[in-house]
Amino acid sequence: MYGGVVNGGYLSVTARNGGNDTKKPGGAARMQLKTTGTTFVAGEGKPTVSVASVTSKALTINWTENMEANRYVVRVADTLHYMNGDSIGYNHIDSVTIYEQIPYMVDSVCLRIDTVAATTYKASNLETGVAYHFKVQAMDAKGNLGVISDMVSDTTVSLSQHKPSPPTVGAVTVSSVSLSWAANEEAVNYTVSYWTKADTSDLALFTTTGLECTLGGILADSKVYFTLKVNGSDTASMASDAVTATTLSYSSLTMAKPTTSNVTDHSMKVSWEAVEAAVSYNLYVANAPSLLASATPISVTELYTVLDQLKANYGYYMQVAAVNAVGAMSQRSSVVSKRTNAAGVINVGYITFKKAMDASADSVENDPIYRMLSAEANLNVTLNVLADAGAAISFDQSPYNVLVIQESMSGSAGILTPGKALGLSNLTIPTLYNKTYAFKAKRALASDAAGSGAEATTYVLSLSVAPANQTNPLFAGLTFDGDSVVVFTETANDLGAVGTKALNIATGVTGVEGTLLAYPTGMTPAICVNDIPAGTNLGGQTLNARIITFGMNFGALCRLSGANITPANYTLWKNAVNILGGNIPVGLDKAATLGMSVYPNPTSDYINLRGLSDKTTVKLYSLTGQLISTQRTEGESLSLNLTSFDAGIYLLQVESAGSKQTIKVIKR
Repeated sequence: MYGGVVNGGYLSVTARNGGNDTKKPGGAARMQLKTTGTTFVAGEGKPTVSVASVTSKALTINWTENMEANRYVVRVADTLHYMNGDSIGYNHIDSVTIYEQIPYMVDSVCLRIDTVAATTYKASNLETGVAYHFKVQAMDAKGNLGVISDMVSDTTVSLSQHKPSPPTVGAVTVSSVSLSWAANEEAVNYTVSYWTKADTSDLALFTTTGLECTLGGILADSKVYFTLKVNGSDTASMASDAVTATTLSYSSLTMAKPTTSNVTDHSMKVSWEAVEAAVSYNLYVANAPSLLASATPISVTELYTVLDQLKANYGYYMQVAAVNAVGAMSQRSSVVSKRTNAAGVINVGYITFKKAMDASADSVENDPIYRMLSAEANLNVTLNVLADAGAAISFDQSPYNVLVIQESMSGSAGILTPGKALGLSNLTIPTLYNKTYAFKAKRALASDAAGSGAEATTYVLSLSVAPANQTNPLFAGLTFDGDSVVVFTETANDLGAVGTKALNIATGVTGVEGTLLAYPTGMTPAICVNDIPAGTNLGGQTLNARIITFGMNFGALCRLSGANITPANYTLWKNAVNILGGNIPVGLDKAATLGMSVYPNPTSDYINLRGLSDKTTVKLYSLTGQLISTQRTEGESLSLNLTSFDAGIYLLQVESAGSKQTIKVIKR
């Protein structure tokens, strides 16, 4: 006997003998259910029972719920009695009527009679290869019994003879199908086989210990066949019958609307979300919605592209569609529209940290550099005062063309550390980085990087610029005394009161060789005023955007409400922001002071200079200050061939009779 349990006055007993007949020697009597109640009327519907799973040692059944039931009585038997049913024939030899034999279950020969609350029951520890029979009867709280179910039967089989039920198909997409299946107590794992071709030449297998899976990499609009096997410790079941699912057509997909960011007067970044099974994306661009249908697509493999050489202050309309491996295309997204900035306008994100400054100094929210930049007609400056600069803080760079990270930020601010929102490798747009103290291991640099920030020599108020660098557009409009230019009138402390600080530097930083343009007079640091191109590995951090570094103490900038800053210093800040935004500093695009003309500008091939003086030297520079060519002429005109040059902005430096002028030239 397996054991007996009394449940609310009802006996649940399981008995077992050496065979299937209680009359055999050694057999133990089968126990019979005893109840004191009568058959109840309310909710007496007969349960509908089905076999849920079969293994070599267990059978599980389910049945429909009876809302009046408190519990259910489950009968399990491996032996049946038979009674005569209708006459189905006559044996003339023996003169015997033949009757249909109707099997029925008798409590006295049941293996088990259990009461359970659930609508499922698992009979375990059964013999392999034996037929088992089940009946279920509802019971209310008073012990009254409902109508007993019809009998269901099934035979336990060894795992190798077991044929599991097919997997159930769940979610279906353009490239994947989700499946689930019932657990098998003998399973070590399960294998799903799937194919699309009739000859199963593309058969694939997926094995898992779980009870569900999502199979991807399937072509869109494909009918897929699936079977399931149960793998035991030393054998496997038969494969289930196949179940099918058809992946969705790729044209049924609709992409989300793309977004625009980093808008300038000639470019914008267009981004979109990834789409299932896409290998590329088609971007459609037009200057009117009605023209999108006929627009030639731009094929892109990334999740964004930068549209360049756009017209200033001009409206553009865009859609995007996904393309899969066989060239099928999703539906186009809804239309997004964006207007480029007016000519020369730059969107600037000015980032500073909230702290209390000295009463004699400007506040963080209204510092002199922010006021000066905001007053520029071509700069659209947005002030971002961070109350928290911790590592968990996020920052959206997408609205801006240029970032300014101000020195008010702590050198140990978590937001500046590697991998965080304003970490060096996460700066995606050109940045003016006035925070040399951050160039140190475990701050802006990698944990094992060399480098350290430091104050410049006490009371140093000027920057030194080598003569070769003075032609760099960063220093346009500055007047040098030899190789130096004064940028502060006095020193200050960090809060703008009287102190000893003005300029600061970083030493020992690797990867910035050749980028230093200016430095505190009398010093030779690694970083102070540097122009560092994208792609540079700066102390273990690879830059994704160009940065110009400054080393100016924020307290000194705010000292005396800005009167501490020299005109040359203000010009330096304006030049840096304009250069990073793709504009040449004010004054570099006019040639009138030398009485000459430069045309056509923009140009696609030649640039012509007219009205030159005798003995003129013309130098062509890249926007980063790299000298490309030098020509000398004694005539009044000169033509330069730019046909082979990349599209972009170049600088012409024209020197004659002691005068020097720099002119912006645009190559289309």
